[in-house]
Amino acid sequence: DPAMRRPGRFDMLVRLTLPTLPDRQQLFDLYIGKLTHDGTADTAALARMTAGLTPADIANTVNKAASSAAESGAPTVSHEHLLRAIETHQLGGEVSAIKGLLSESTRERLAYHEAGHALVGHWLQLGAVERVTIEPRGQALGVTYISRDSEDPLYVQAELSNRLAMMLGGREAELLVKGSVSSGASDDLKRASELAINMVGSLGFSKTFGLLSVAGVPKELMGPDIQAAVLKEARAMLEQAQAQCQQLLTSRRRQLDDLA
Repeated sequence: DPAMRRPGRFDMLVRLTLPTLPDRQQLFDLYIGKLTHDGTADTAALARMTAGLTPADIANTVNKAASSAAESGAPTVSHEHLLRAIETHQLGGEVSAIKGLLSESTRERLAYHEAGHALVGHWLQLGAVERVTIEPRGQALGVTYISRDSEDPLYVQAELSNRLAMMLGGREAELLVKGSVSSGASDDLKRASELAINMVGSLGFSKTFGLLSVAGVPKELMGPDIQAAVLKEARAMLEQAQAQCQQLLTSRRRQLDDLA
């Protein structure tokens, strides 16, 4: 109600930012400390996995872990309960009923897909691989959590190029092992394409455009030639990342098999 915000009433705004990594760890310590837990909770890892969560989100996640422990008859809350609660929050829901419908061949394909993401991310030192699962939740049939070593808002070109490779790691692992790819890589391809186009068009990582940011070009000057040039260079970036994936996965195939 604007009347409540008139001068002399509730006229002060206090702007708060989202919790930082140390803040999130302290929040997990605080809320988990109120529960009967088994002492296995790695709050540093939980904090790394929950960038962007508010204090209320973290409290809700811990409460969800407690309720899950109670429903399963566990006497204490464990780190596994907390991990599952985070997955529920971030992926939208409990483990889907589709889990029971997946064939052995599909589960193996999913295992290699997620293993490809995890290992390429690990080999390229994109951060800590916190968790890899092929339990379907929401729209995701599997997920790999890789947390950055820091929450620095700046990304250098090498890190973003490596992220492209990590995004393609699942598809390339499928192709290497199964000899074909599946529709499960569609979201990976979408996100990788968006990142590559952004690197070329907006972030100044383009050989074609140099210092020119396509994002700053007026729409009336954005002809088909410029659009084609952006797409061509973005595709070249993706193909370079693909080749990097293929080399890593082929040369370290045994680790891929072991993780899958």
